[in-house]
Amino acid sequence: MSATIKVLIVGDAGVGKTTFITMQERNEFNTAYISTQGMVTKNIPYGNTTFTVSEFAGQEKYGFKQKFELNFDYDAIILMYDTTSKNSYKNLGFWLDIINSSITTSIPLILVRNKCDLPFKQPVVEPNSVYTKSFDVSTKNNDGVKEVFDYIYNDL
Repeated sequence: MSATIKVLIVGDAGVGKTTFITMQERNEFNTAYISTQGMVTKNIPYGNTTFTVSEFAGQEKYGFKQKFELNFDYDAIILMYDTTSKNSYKNLGFWLDIINSSITTSIPLILVRNKCDLPFKQPVVEPNSVYTKSFDVSTKNNDGVKEVFDYIYNDL
């Protein structure tokens, strides 16, 4: 395993990308919603390596498409949606289109269904040939977050 594992997290605004990172980094849940602006990158120690996790703002006004085209040197990509948000579910295709138009090599794509502690309102997307693996998580309860990082660390 390399000294650094680079992971990109994408998805609509409000799906829990920042909370997902914060839960793995500090085991904290913050109830205040603060929208990510641009790109945020965190280094998270993990075993004998470090995860460098980059999160792009989910709003198009921050120009994520241009940033995607500039640098796509990641070991894994996490595509996250909110199981209670019809729009974040519908926008999975939009995010996949951006990813597919921006990468030139094969990068494992992991689907994360967040807010699974709340009643499902959207269908569960089953893994298919597009996704390497999928996970149900609740960043609020810290359910499944570690399993996603374990999978990337141990199996990719």
